[in-house]
Amino acid sequence: NRIARLDPRIGTFNEYRSPEAGEHPHGITADAKGDIWWGDTTGLGRLDPTTGEMSHYRDSKGEIKSAHTPIVDSNQNVWFTVIRGNQLGKWDRETGKITLWDVPTSNSSPYGIIKDKADKIWLVESRRCKMAKFDPATEQFTEYSPLNTPCLMRRIVMDSKGKIWYAVESTEKVGEFDPDTGTMVEYSLPMSYSVPQGIRPDSEDNIWIADSW
Repeated sequence: NRIARLDPRIGTFNEYRSPEAGEHPHGITADAKGDIWWGDTTGLGRLDPTTGEMSHYRDSKGEIKSAHTPIVDSNQNVWFTVIRGNQLGKWDRETGKITLWDVPTSNSSPYGIIKDKADKIWLVESRRCKMAKFDPATEQFTEYSPLNTPCLMRRIVMDSKGKIWYAVESTEKVGEFDPDTGTMVEYSLPMSYSVPQGIRPDSEDNIWIADSW
C-alpha cells in the first residue's frame, strides 16, 4: 500500500504510504505537472512529489471497484480501467469529478488502456477477448475481437505509426491491429509455454514483450 520513488543516480528509494487503508496500487503514471497517479482497490490515487501530499478520488457513489492502469490525455484528464466494476473511468481536470462508463460486454475485466493522437481511448477487455475504442465526444464504444478466440488478453500499446499491439497470454501470441484499415495480424512467440503480458515499442518500433511465464 505504498508508492515508491527511485533515484537511479544514487540508488535510493523514498516511500509514500497511502492514507487509505487496505488499498492495492495497480498501474502508475505522471501528469504534465509531475504529479503521480495510480489505480487502487476503491479509487484513484494522486501524489504531489514536492509536498508529499496524497489525494484519493472516488465517484459520487464511492463505488469504484479496482481502478487500474491510469493514463493522461492531452487535456491532462486521467483515464483508467475498472477491473471488477467492468467500467472505464475518467477523472476530469476541470471539475475534479470522476465519471464511469459501463463496458459493453459484461464481466470482461477491463485491463490495459492507451489513448491515440486524437484522444480516443483504447482498452483491453481481458476475460472476453476483445479490444474496445471509446470516443469521448460521442461516449460510444466500438469493440474488436482478435483473430483467435476465446483468449485472455492483458496489455495494449500503440507504436509511432498509430498501429495497436496487444499481448494474448492464453495463446502465446502478439497481435498487430491497424485502426485505419481494420487489418489484424497475429504473431506466435517462439518459446513454448509463453505467457506474453507487458508489451512496449522502442524508438525504432521494435516490439518488446514481457513473458510472465
